[in-house]
Amino acid sequence: MINNKKDYLHLSITATGRCNASCDYCHFYAKRPREKMMYDINEHIFKYYINLVKYIKNDIGHENITYRLSGGEPLVIGNRMYDMCNYAYKTTGIKLNVLTNGILLNEKVIEDSKKNNVGAYIVSMENPFEIAQGAADPYDIIKKI
Repeated sequence: MINNKKDYLHLSITATGRCNASCDYCHFYAKRPREKMMYDINEHIFKYYINLVKYIKNDIGHENITYRLSGGEPLVIGNRMYDMCNYAYKTTGIKLNVLTNGILLNEKVIEDSKKNNVGAYIVSMENPFEIAQGAADPYDIIKKI
């Protein structure tokens, strides 16, 4: 229930269960076998979520909405991620953010993102002081940023 239309509302959409890392701390796979999560979001379910954001913004009049793709790792779905960002922006007028482990970030991804309505990349580095087994090296990710 939305009590105040000025409160911040955030929605996280799981774009995929696939991931290019195997972090030993991963909450996504904590109670789910990795091999059973190797699928991407259904297009109809994705559009349902985007239309829900549109409804909350336009019909309810909520002012502070953010949303993001998460996973798994959204960048592993390739150009489909850009299609999702473009559809989301066209439908809601709000750019879609992407939560990533940062491994696949590079100059081409950033340039393509600028052209395809990616709002921001939220780079997750759970523990930069002790590199977790299977995780991205935080120093490599910091260099990319």
